[in-house]
Amino acid sequence: MPKIPINEQPGNKCGVGRKAGSHNLFTMETKKLMAEIVAGEMENVKETLKVVKTKKPDKYIQLVLKIAEFVVPKTQQVELTTPESIDVTATLEDMRSKILDKE
Repeated sequence: MPKIPINEQPGNKCGVGRKAGSHNLFTMETKKLMAEIVAGEMENVKETLKVVKTKKPDKYIQLVLKIAEFVVPKTQQVELTTPESIDVTATLEDMRSKILDKE
């Protein structure tokens, strides 16, 4: 594991931490290790899923849905709130006309 500078070590009292945007080395190493483990187990996972699919189809569906959570992002409802003084429709129409004028 790479050596961590003293000003970036846990319990640092210098008042200086990692530079903005720098990555946590432990997290990066952990993610790399987990990716290697998962990549090495892919064939076993495929075979196991085949067996589960034939013996317990309902469990197979549950497993596939759980795995999908790591591949397909979940959608979330987003609520847009604006001050009452802003006419969103007019603003969108202005943006649309500016885009069309450029073409």
